[in-house]
Formats: sequence, C-alpha cells, structure tokens
Amino acid sequence: MDPQDNLKAPDAADAWRLKGRLFIPIWERYADAAKTVIGLSAGSITLLAGFVTYISASSASRFHAINIRGPVVGFALSICYLLAFLVVLTTRYEDYLVRVESYTRFWYSLANALCWAGFICFGVAYLWLAFLVVRLDSI
Repeated sequence: MDPQDNLKAPDAADAWRLKGRLFIPIWERYADAAKTVIGLSAGSITLLAGFVTYISASSASRFHAINIRGPVVGFALSICYLLAFLVVLTTRYEDYLVRVESYTRFWYSLANALCWAGFICFGVAYLWLAFLVVRLDSI
C-alpha cells in the first residue's frame, strides 16, 4: 500500500522515488467517495419510500404503474458493497501496518471488486429509475 515498503520489487527505483508518499491521503479519498455514494443511495431509498407512500395515499392512478423494487435493491446493494469495501480496506491497511506482507493480491482484488460493484450498482439503479420515469411519461 505504501510504495516505500515495496523495495524488493523489480522497480525498486520507483519505490525510492515515491518514498514518503503514504496511503492515508489516498484512503481518505476512497472513503469520502464511498461515503458520498452510500449517503446518496440511502437518501434515494428514503425518497423512493416516501414517494410510494404519498402515491398510495393519493388518487393519482398514473403513478401506480411504477415498480421501484429494482432500483431500491440496486441502491441497497450499493450500500452493502461499499460498506464491505470500507471494512476490507480499513482492516487490511491496519494489518498491513503491522505486517507488510499481509496485503496480498487477493485482498487487493477483493477491495477493487467491492468498490466497483458498489459504484456500478449505484449507477445501474439510477439508470433503471430514470428508465422507469421516462417510460411513465409515455403511459
């Protein structure tokens, strides 16, 4: 994670050049991006739940055609994947500070997969929701 700790690598000269560059600022950017998407997903679920409650109480039958289960599941999966990403990244970095060899390809791949899965679920959920709204205009 910290470039200066990988001095046994074939490109050790690059590791020396990057000496002093730590993972903490990078982790903060990752965490901020993940927390932002988690907040947007949670807010979207809340607004969709309020929308369904409002529509079911009103007599606007046109809106009863919207099935929002898919986007809500996408937002929920986004929250789960990004929370798992934050947990994996934080625990692995804490372990890495004790033992440099503990951050293996498996953990790197898992963190990347969880991060991308969370962002992709968020994007797909919003695209799905947009599709439902556009389709609603044609009803």
